[in-house]
Amino acid sequence: MDYDVIVIGSGFGGSVAALRLAEKGYRVAVLEQGRRIRPADMEKADRDPRALFWLPGLGLKGYFSQWFFQHATIVGGVGVGGGSLVYAAVLLDPPPAFFRDPAWRDLHADWREELRPYYAIAKQMLGVTPNPYFAEMDEYLRQTAVSLQAAHTFDTVPLGIYMGQP
Repeated sequence: MDYDVIVIGSGFGGSVAALRLAEKGYRVAVLEQGRRIRPADMEKADRDPRALFWLPGLGLKGYFSQWFFQHATIVGGVGVGGGSLVYAAVLLDPPPAFFRDPAWRDLHADWREELRPYYAIAKQMLGVTPNPYFAEMDEYLRQTAVSLQAAHTFDTVPLGIYMGQP
């Protein structure tokens, strides 16, 4: 079969690119390194780390990957959906300090303002709502923040999950 465009990766970027191209009438193929992850796969991974991690050299073919570099750790998803498999639906806006980092600051644009309308569009499309659930682990995190004199930094997170009526 012939394609006009081949998109590598079915994560956030790849899936949106493929959708927009297909909507314009292009014949699009999406290639993905991993497999389709089903709810049962995630349930199993909750109980068995061997089902979670992607470390093919060790025979582990889960969907959670990590790469360690000198100044960064990158987390990703290996499977249909890419990073959307592992991002936990958390949708935080980058704080102002993020855009003051030299990686952005030296690009001669106000990227915070440039990107602001797109964050708003993404939030609207994803249906961002505050997390209405406060579980036992959340209380442990809150207590830790208090003990570190950082209680002001603790809050529930906005989620890209619609919690209302269908």
